[in-house]
Amino acid sequence: MLWQIKKIFIGAIMFFCFLFPILTQAITAVPVIGNKSDNFGLDSAYQVTNMSSMSTIGKNDPLQTTALIINYVLSFLGIVFFGLMLFGGFKWMTAMGRSEETEKAKTILETAIVGIVIVVAGYAITYFILQQYNLTV
Repeated sequence: MLWQIKKIFIGAIMFFCFLFPILTQAITAVPVIGNKSDNFGLDSAYQVTNMSSMSTIGKNDPLQTTALIINYVLSFLGIVFFGLMLFGGFKWMTAMGRSEETEKAKTILETAIVGIVIVVAGYAITYFILQQYNLTV
């Protein structure tokens, strides 16, 4: 069983090691449409995805800056708790019926679910407050 997991893990690593260089070459091979100083479409993607708001942290009023930072922190925490859910699920699947490992996995899943609920509640509260002050982030 352990050998099969190692085989799948090594296969996945090899797949990604060969896939990402191909994808990056495919992205840079896209012909530039319009302005040649567009950095192969990266400037357009920067504007479309609204990543330009990250560079305005110090230029906004303090309330909007605080709201932006809170949104970034909540996004990061949501990713962390989602990763914990994946880890807990993987740990439960690989426990192979051992009650001690299964209980650890259940504990990880329970805390991750509570964390996600808290993050979603934080988003809701932040959204409500931003609507009261007519701010958009």
